[in-house]
Amino acid sequence: MTIGFIYYLEAVILMTLLPKSWRDTAIGLLCVLVHPLMYKVPCNRLVRVCETKRLEHMSFSGSVHGFLNAGCWLSYGLLRDEPFIITCSAANFVFGIVQLSVYAYYYFNYPQPKSCTTNDERTAESSNAVSEPEKTSNIDDEKTAQNELLLPLLEDMV
Repeated sequence: MTIGFIYYLEAVILMTLLPKSWRDTAIGLLCVLVHPLMYKVPCNRLVRVCETKRLEHMSFSGSVHGFLNAGCWLSYGLLRDEPFIITCSAANFVFGIVQLSVYAYYYFNYPQPKSCTTNDERTAESSNAVSEPEKTSNIDDEKTAQNELLLPLLEDMV
């Protein structure tokens, strides 16, 4: 939040203080300098995956979406011939390739524990984990336990 506010404040100051001919260059340079801060967190996660050899620290869908987003912006920058967009997007596109390569390497070369499954897989496993007969047997066990507790009370009353 603080970095975003500082970035916004600097952009407003640059827009008001600089002459029109310098504004695009100044804002573009500011974006090129600040933009990599957004990719610091995935870089830390990538290091953690390499240290632990476990994929639970890195989101596959986040890596794919970051890669696709950078590819779209790189295409746009190349079509419009915008050097600032090309610079940021090319770096992020390469970083996306590195992330997906590391993910594929550890996924196929190191067995992952069950706790490393994705949220989608966890949801599917939890919905299929208990079949109908098991649910019924659990209910029957609870009723039997309640009956065993109530029987002595009923016998004392009679």
